[in-house]
Amino acid sequence: MALKNRDSSVLPDENPRPTSELESRGFDIAASQKSPVHEAELSALKTCVIGAIELLPEIYRDVYVRREISGERAEHVAAVLQISLPALKSRLHRARELVREALDLGLGCRSITEG
Repeated sequence: MALKNRDSSVLPDENPRPTSELESRGFDIAASQKSPVHEAELSALKTCVIGAIELLPEIYRDVYVRREISGERAEHVAAVLQISLPALKSRLHRARELVREALDLGLGCRSITEG
């Protein structure tokens, strides 16, 4: 957790001190725990994104997962899948469009809305 001084400078979290001492020196302590509502919203969003990715045809899903989720380099993914770099870029673009459409339509969220 980084602490933010009231003068907007950010300090690293190297030697944590008791909250009361830091607050007495003029530091605002940001809450490090998220609320249960926030956690539930993140969980629901994650479920929707996973569902949208699972709906992708395999030809697009492989590219999308390797580039967007795993962060593999485009050249490496193209070599592994034995496709050209332009073909990889085209598939990734199409995969992003399909994921976006699925999320916009709520298709990846069926398990949430039905359950």
